[in-house]
Amino acid sequence: MISPTQSSTTFSQLPFVITPQGKPLGGSSPKSVTTSRSNANAGCIDLVDYHAEFIAIAQASRNGSTYWRSAVRKIAGQKSIIGFSMHGQQLSDSIADFACIEHVQGDTKQNLKALLHQASVECECHRQAVFQTGVQLDGISVTLIAIPLRLDAPVDLKATVCFALRAMDESELALPAERLQSLLLQAAMHLPDAKSNAPATAPEAKTLELIGRTAAYRDTREFAYALVASLAGRYGCGKVAMGLVEDQRVRVLAISGMDQFKATSPGVVDVQQAMEEAYDSGCVVSGQSMTKNQRARSMPIHQRWAASTRSAVVSLPIMAGGETVAVMTLQRDATNPLTDADISGLQGVIEPFGPAIQLSVRGDRGIGQHLKAWTGHCVRQVREPKTRIGQIVRVMTAAAVMIFFFGWMPYRPATPCMIVPANLNHSIARFDMKLSETMVRSGDLVQPGQILAKFDTRELQLERSRLLASRNQAEVDVRKALAAGDAASASLSKATSRAFQCQLDTVESKIADCTITAPAAGMVVAADLSTKIGQVFAQGEAILSFSPMDQWELQLQVPERIARFIQFDQQGSFAPIATPGVKHAYRVEHVSGAAEVVDGKNVIIAKAAVDGSPSELRHGMKGIARTHTGWRPVCWVALHGAYEYLCDVLWL
Repeated sequence: MISPTQSSTTFSQLPFVITPQGKPLGGSSPKSVTTSRSNANAGCIDLVDYHAEFIAIAQASRNGSTYWRSAVRKIAGQKSIIGFSMHGQQLSDSIADFACIEHVQGDTKQNLKALLHQASVECECHRQAVFQTGVQLDGISVTLIAIPLRLDAPVDLKATVCFALRAMDESELALPAERLQSLLLQAAMHLPDAKSNAPATAPEAKTLELIGRTAAYRDTREFAYALVASLAGRYGCGKVAMGLVEDQRVRVLAISGMDQFKATSPGVVDVQQAMEEAYDSGCVVSGQSMTKNQRARSMPIHQRWAASTRSAVVSLPIMAGGETVAVMTLQRDATNPLTDADISGLQGVIEPFGPAIQLSVRGDRGIGQHLKAWTGHCVRQVREPKTRIGQIVRVMTAAAVMIFFFGWMPYRPATPCMIVPANLNHSIARFDMKLSETMVRSGDLVQPGQILAKFDTRELQLERSRLLASRNQAEVDVRKALAAGDAASASLSKATSRAFQCQLDTVESKIADCTITAPAAGMVVAADLSTKIGQVFAQGEAILSFSPMDQWELQLQVPERIARFIQFDQQGSFAPIATPGVKHAYRVEHVSGAAEVVDGKNVIIAKAAVDGSPSELRHGMKGIARTHTGWRPVCWVALHGAYEYLCDVLWL
């Protein structure tokens, strides 16, 4: 015994193609189709519930070929059908062509079989359903309807089913063709997975095909409009709507016949409520009478909507990976409700689009929407009481609350700081000096004895030469006086020589001062002398500043709000803005007793000694310092800043 399995079936869409003896069935307007339905006789082709019969046939069939012979014979077992045939192939197990002619004999039977075969060939060529009217067969007027059948699972089947009906008017052909197509779809849902057949092809092949078709549209909204418009025309519905599931809610995406709509309008709200009812129930929901439909549950919102609009309403969830990704809602005239066969066919058509819709929606998302979806998923996981993640988060939250109210932590307030040299040497003009040459700029590293700047010495050199000549002449006078035995003149000349020597020593000292050299290895701090060549520096005026590289000092710019916590001998660490990942330790050595204005803010200056001599530090570098001021309650550390701010603003 073979158990029935559902399969994904795709039939060609209307309009039907024109044959030499027929006209396109799809050329009828929706109005003409409705008229033909009302005029069609119920005895033409009865669309009864074949669900149980197809299950019984599937259980009794040995393989797919046997099942299709019995299933198509069951469909064709109506008084208006003269005969039928099925032509095609099954890749894993060949299905032989067969035909059944019930009501004719002899040559007429053979001729009819040939006509059925010809109609099947035309259907295969056009890859769409075709029909022929007014076909004369030995005095009998018949109508031929050929419908293509394409199956991907559980077996790969490509076939054509052709029916011969008694002559009908062209206006009455739409309903029989549509009903035959629905019956074939319902039969395909119960196609058995026969052991004699090869293993079923992977469902992913069908999914990939539908994803490829979906990718042809610019976005999910455009695809949704194409899908609802196709379903509205195929099933003769006055309204077909599609909604996407987002954060456990349904958002109406497309409504047939409406390119724009407001989500808050009453009609759209009714559609959204019906979709959410179907999403919550997880099954097909209908507002029709239960005697009309056994495959759908009748629920209050659908019943109320159907009663208020006097229509038949059905909502079908579209699944993907075990979850509902979209909901399809159809509304049709109350006199022509959707039957079980219609719903089965509709499920077979839209259900394979679930993975394609899911992938398309994710592809349309931006980074913000992806983050929002991921955050919502995490929140739902946390809120779920039975999940491990939720339990872990609850335990961690309880621990955090306990630590917040009863825990203690070190209070290390952040303060701006600046690096300054611990020992800064300033060079000043010892007398009025004229700058002639500069060798360095601010920030240059220099070695001991390196020349930094030179001043003009021409006048001093002339004065030195004059004094040197005068001193030599005085020494000559001393020797002459001694030779003449004039002791008084010799003493006077010797005193004059010593006076000239003192003046000469002073001039030579000034000449030496006109060349400024580095006293030790360090860095030039302030020496913007390149624009001052030829300028005369007055006595006592600063020329440049020099900083040794052996020790640095940190100036903490402590805001008044936290100045009371900074005390002598406290320790901390700071990180320069230039190297935020490198921290240096310091110790507070002095806290000023008066406030100063720095960068427009009133601060207290605290000086701290930096441990070691970091070579990467430079004069004037800024950073952030954190001083360890002691242990405080966690809640106080977190809230005291806001409390003090409110006290200042509200004058509490």
